[in-house]
Amino acid sequence: MSKHSVQDTIQFDVKAEQVVTNDTVRVTAQLVGMILSETAEQSVRESIRTLMKKFISTDWQFSNTQRSAHASGREQITLTATARVPESENYALDRRRDEAGRDSDSMKIVSAVIDTSPTASQIEETQRKLRLEILKKAQDELKLINEAMNDKYRLGQVVFQASGSDAANQAYAASARGGMLSGKTAYGSGFAEDDDTIGNAVKMTMQASVQLRISRN
Repeated sequence: MSKHSVQDTIQFDVKAEQVVTNDTVRVTAQLVGMILSETAEQSVRESIRTLMKKFISTDWQFSNTQRSAHASGREQITLTATARVPESENYALDRRRDEAGRDSDSMKIVSAVIDTSPTASQIEETQRKLRLEILKKAQDELKLINEAMNDKYRLGQVVFQASGSDAANQAYAASARGGMLSGKTAYGSGFAEDDDTIGNAVKMTMQASVQLRISRN
């Protein structure tokens, strides 16, 4: 009896997951102030930097600056300040922003919001590891299938995609990676005994559809 293949292609899904722990937070602060219309831009900048340094001493980035006329005859200024800081700075932010603006008659920090999501570089590195893990699983499965079949198969196609349970996170993952989809869910973190940070852990998952094709060689 001649040997023959059961089918030309075999398709299956492979999934991998890893936990990434972020020990930094992104702070976004909204500032509002009233200044004299003749106040020089350089003076305004120095006042803002001084205020933000009192809040959290780090390098801040400023955006969305707007100056508009006010009924009082002064100018109202609004802007956004952002910075990535160690997680240890994430405490008593409402009290600290109030204290920072206590000595300032012109500028106040009206709100401060924290984002504990992993950095773009952490996401990219984790995705790289997930892809390699999935490819390793696909190779292991290929070896087992070839041992069980009469004909030999090869990896024909591997299509990475978000896992179904993480579909709600696709928009975030796509923007963070600029293309390939993966999911993330809040996971939790243990407290390291030799560290003074808690850490914000996220479980990232990646799924791939694998197609094996019969080798004609």
